[in-house]
Amino acid sequence: DLHSFPTRRSSDLDSLEHLLMNGLYDDEDLERFAARNIPMVPTLTIWWNLSREDPLSLPYINRLLKESIANEIFEPQVFDYLRRESTHRWSQKNQEIYSYKMARESEAYYPENFKKIHKAGIKIGAGTDCGVPLCFFCHQRLELELMVKWGMTPGEALTSVTAVNAEILGLQDKIGFIEQGKQADRLLIKGDPTQSIKDIYKLEKIYQAGRPIEPLEVPGMEW
Repeated sequence: DLHSFPTRRSSDLDSLEHLLMNGLYDDEDLERFAARNIPMVPTLTIWWNLSREDPLSLPYINRLLKESIANEIFEPQVFDYLRRESTHRWSQKNQEIYSYKMARESEAYYPENFKKIHKAGIKIGAGTDCGVPLCFFCHQRLELELMVKWGMTPGEALTSVTAVNAEILGLQDKIGFIEQGKQADRLLIKGDPTQSIKDIYKLEKIYQAGRPIEPLEVPGMEW
C-alpha cells in the first residue's frame, strides 16, 4: 500500500518483499529507506506473468509451465496437478486478489517503481514469489531478465541473485561469493551473462556440491 511503505519505522526489517502496485514511490521516502540499508526483493516475475495474458487461459498456463521446465522436472501426474491447480486457484479464491485486471492496472507503476528503487541505491535481491499460481520453478532466470529490461546491468542482476540474496538470508559467510572456504554450486555457460543476461539460458554444465549434473533445455522468454 502506498501509505504503509516503512521509511520511518520497523528498523528491524531484514528485507522488504514485492513492489508497490497502486502508486509510485516518493523519491524522498526511497532515499530515507536506502539510508537504512534494508534490501528489497521486487518479485517482478509474478506481476509479469499476470499482466501478459488472461491468467485463466489454459494455453497460457501450459506455456508458462513449459517455459519453467516443470514438465521436465516432475512426473506426468505431478505436472498435470500443477496445471489443474493453477487454473482452479485463479478461478476461485485468488482471482479477485491477483487478477489480470489488477495486474493491468498496475502496469503504470510496477516497472517504474523498480527503476526508482534501483536509482535510489536500495540493495535489491532476486526472488520470483514462486509457489503462487502462474509463477513456477526456474522462473528465476526470467526475474533476472526483467531486472535488466528495467534498468539493471547484467552484472548487477547476477549480484542480486547471488551475493545480495546470501546477505538477505544472513548466509554471506557461507555462500553467495566465490571465495576459498565457501560453499558454491557452479554453472558453466556458453556465453557471457555479464554482457548479455539471456546467456544464462545457455547452460553447458552444472556442478552441485561439487558433482556434475546435466542441465535441462529451457527456452528464453519472448518479449
